Amino acid sequence: MKRFMAAALAAGLATCGAEAQSTGPTARASIGISVSVAPRTAMSGIQDRTFGAGDTRSTDDVCLWMNTSTKGYSVTASGSGDEGAFMMGAGAARRTYRISWSEGDGDAIALTPGAGSPYLRSGAAGPACGAGGANAHMRIGMSAAAPKSPPATGSVSILIAPM
Repeated sequence: MKRFMAAALAAGLATCGAEAQSTGPTARASIGISVSVAPRTAMSGIQDRTFGAGDTRSTDDVCLWMNTSTKGYSVTASGSGDEGAFMMGAGAARRTYRISWSEGDGDAIALTPGAGSPYLRSGAAGPACGAGGANAHMRIGMSAAAPKSPPATGSVSILIAPM
């Protein structure tokens, strides 16, 4: 069994992390996810991802609340590849992946490693997002199905910053 946990991006920010375990014959790729959010925000719903045989995408339904007058924010993601690239594994098990973010049911914005997204707005009335919970979505798409062996692993750090 392996555990994956990425480190927080910036000091002084609250950190929410999840751990993934890769077990059994069908778990072949994992992405550990850590999230840093500023003190005037609350977030829930992001989890580590394990991709099994034939899996190439995954979606997290996220609750994101901003305690600011504009409720605006940006998203910055950095992967564990060279210069923050969205890559996992090595050699024959190396896979690239894409991350996109959308607010509510809006169009998804492709995130570029290390670059902040354009202005986004949280429509949440409170930290718990009310019944139903999700007001944003994070999608991860792999370039190809997970390899059989060795397992490909990686991590991504996400910074949510008020605007």
